[in-house]
Amino acid sequence: MKHQAAVLLLASAVTLPVFANDEIDAGNLPKPVATTKTIEQVRAELNAAKRAGDVMVNGELGYVATPDHANGKTLSEVRAGVAQARRSGNYIINAEIGTKANQL
Repeated sequence: MKHQAAVLLLASAVTLPVFANDEIDAGNLPKPVATTKTIEQVRAELNAAKRAGDVMVNGELGYVATPDHANGKTLSEVRAGVAQARRSGNYIINAEIGTKANQL
């Protein structure tokens, strides 16, 4: 029991300074940005961008979201299209390289 307590005390003495202030490396954190906009203004801008389809959905690949109403299909038509794609294997299974299921 004394051995376990000693190991625990030693381990905490070594690791606690590393995790001080809930941060591992405070030097790499982004700096806060001052803004003059209210949260309501930011939310309104975000909602307007969503409606216009001007929102990035994957920053790495640069995809832009399209509005929900852009394709003009009903939910049942979309579900039928998804079922057809699953049957034919014509759907992307790896977004980074664009591999489709029927290409494997």
